[in-house]
Amino acid sequence: MRRIVEQLQRLLDQGRELYAESAKSSEVTVGELMRQSGSTLQQRTQKWVLDCRSLLTYAGLGDLANYFRDILSSLKPRRLAGVTGNRLAALESAISQIEGGFVGNIRHLLHADIFDSLIEQGAALLAEGHTIPAAVLGRIVIERWLRDQAEASGLPDHETAKASKLNEDLKKAGQYSVPKWRQIQAHLDVGNSAAHGKTEEFSADDVRQLLEHARANCL
Repeated sequence: MRRIVEQLQRLLDQGRELYAESAKSSEVTVGELMRQSGSTLQQRTQKWVLDCRSLLTYAGLGDLANYFRDILSSLKPRRLAGVTGNRLAALESAISQIEGGFVGNIRHLLHADIFDSLIEQGAALLAEGHTIPAAVLGRIVIERWLRDQAEASGLPDHETAKASKLNEDLKKAGQYSVPKWRQIQAHLDVGNSAAHGKTEEFSADDVRQLLEHARANCL
């Protein structure tokens, strides 16, 4: 999310500059701009509109992206209407929502629903004696939770780093204690052993504890 905010801020600054330029050309129609050197202003404005809409859509802010749906106004003769006060306000709102944690909270709530389902599936599999898939599902939940925590803490490579590294980095960042770090690493080790079919390295009780930890800490 940090990178999205930085890009939104860049587009906001760029939009303010384009807005100032377009104000000086308020009486120039699009057709005239195409025939003059000012046509580059139209091209830059259209690119800005498309960049804003694409980024807002990617960030899951569809309502705000709709502010950027049309590039030209319906006035005749058609005038350059790419940068407006409403569109700049939409970017400011997007930055505010993301920095306030609103967008991230929605995503984490969705993750919690998914985690709950996976944990229930894992518990059902364990009850049937299927320790390997149960452990793997539990590990998936813990790993995804670690990535969410790393992103919320502003840690780099939160989507690509190994789960054990994220666990270590979160401990170093003071997000949790050494005992909790050890506990999480132990559960990750159980999941890793299960994923590689090394059933001699863990027991059904280890898997039960893994799922219990995921239910208590990741929802």
